[in-house]
Order: sequence, then C-alpha cells, then structure tokens
Amino acid sequence: MKGAELVDPIYSNYSPIFLYVNQYSFSEKWVYQESHVPYSLVRYICSGSATFEVNGVAHEVHKDSVFYIPQGCTLNCVAHEPLVFISVRFIGSIQLPETDMLKQLWNIGQLYDFSQHAQMKGWFQKIHVCAIKRNTYKRLETRAYLNLILAAMAERSVSEIYEEDIGYLEPPSFETMDSMRHRAKASHIHNDPRIRALVDYLTLNPQKNMSREEMCKLCGVSASSLRRLFREQTGKTIHDFVKEMRMIYAAHRLVTTNDPISTIGYELGYESSSYFTKIFRETFGVSPQFYRKHSPDN
Repeated sequence: MKGAELVDPIYSNYSPIFLYVNQYSFSEKWVYQESHVPYSLVRYICSGSATFEVNGVAHEVHKDSVFYIPQGCTLNCVAHEPLVFISVRFIGSIQLPETDMLKQLWNIGQLYDFSQHAQMKGWFQKIHVCAIKRNTYKRLETRAYLNLILAAMAERSVSEIYEEDIGYLEPPSFETMDSMRHRAKASHIHNDPRIRALVDYLTLNPQKNMSREEMCKLCGVSASSLRRLFREQTGKTIHDFVKEMRMIYAAHRLVTTNDPISTIGYELGYESSSYFTKIFRETFGVSPQFYRKHSPDN
C-alpha cells in the first residue's frame, strides 16, 4: 500500500485541461515537418491513412484510429491518401519534467483501433460541436467528452494487458512509484486549491492582463507567498507560466483567424511586434509568419 499512497495525490490532482479542437482535411501530399509540440494532442482519424512519427518512432494510422501525442514531444506527419481527422489539444494540470503523464499514470499508449467502439467517434464529434457553441456551459461539456475519450483509452490499455494472459494488472513497481514521488518533489507539486484556481484561470484566459494584486486577491495570499506557492505548485514562475499560455493562445489565433500578427501580439500585451515575434520564436522555434504558413491547421 505504501507505493499506492505515494502516487495517489498525483492521480487525484491530475486532470486534462481542454484548449482547442477542430476537424482537418488534407490531401495525400500533406507533410507536416518535424516540430516541437508544446501541448498534448489526441486525434481521431475519420478517413484516410498516414504515418505519424513521435520522437522518431513511426506509427501507421487509419480510419477509426485514435492517436495520442504527448506534451513536449516532436511530431512529424505524412499522409498516404486524403486524410480527415478531429484533433483535440489539451495540457495537464500537473506536468512532471520529461514525463508522459498519461503513460505514467494510466499506461495510455500512442495508437488504438476504435473501429468497434462507435461511441468514440461520437465523443470526438460532440466535443467539436460543443467547442463552437455560444452557451455558458460549453467548457463543462468539452471537459466531459475529453475525460471520456482519455478514460476509454486507459480502459483499453488495461484490457490489452489482460488479453496478454498476465491474469491481473500489477500495480506500478515501488521503484516507479519512488521515481514519480522524486519527480513530484522536484517539481514541488502540492494540492493547493488556491494556486490551482489561479492556474485554471490563467490557462483559460491567457489574453487577460491580470495584475499581481488581482492574483493575490483571488488566491487570498500575500505577494511573496503567491510567488513561492505558485512556483512550488507548477515548477514555474508566474511570468513564465503566463508567457507559455499566451504563446499557445497566439498559435491558436494564428491558424484560426486572419488577424494581423501585430494585432494578436497587442491583444496579448505585446506592444512591440518584434518582441512578440522574438518570444514566439523562442517558444516554437519559428516565427509567427512561418507558423501560420506551415501549420497543419491551415
């Protein structure tokens, strides 16, 4: 029981935070050059086939495949025929350094065949529909369907272990538990609802310029305590966390609108277009212009 007790706070505190969803259609000549992915992705292949390569490992996807792309990995794609897929972006409420959280916590792998699971396609379609609604509760719906999708993948992982005649699912080894506890301590992950509320707000509202006074009021702590607790909770400074969320939001705006790059940067608090470009390049490795032109979202 000791091992389970060590990792239980991580299990209970982790949740996927929905960012964006869309359906994409590409020709058989579509190629996505290798790029760093700053968020997690889960894709449902509606039709066609392709090769998705994650961290140098190639996977063949086809109709009814569900493919998971972990946060922080490298990705490149090649379509073999006209390809249509629904892609959901999300980040984890907890992210240990250099760790695939879904793999570590629930043994979720990269590729699944859900051709015999009609609900899966429905969940992807519904999360896509929910995201473009104008009601006030659409975030509840998108979160619910994302949780269902990931839970079904986790359940399939357990089923596959049973099918291999192991007989039962062994709990993670104590060595693995200790490793997770060590990484959790290194990242200072704690269960502090005050900081979690701020993290959720900043994640969902990256375009809003929230003052430190407002942050302190939301959390009910002093400025010095806020700095300390935020770093303990996330492993990042408030400045770095906000910058990361803003760059993810900027990338989303670049491929879903025709707004001028200077306008997107200004809305995020960057009065200098050149400085916005500098920060974006530091995050994604390319300029906003290049990202807009070559993103698979186009």
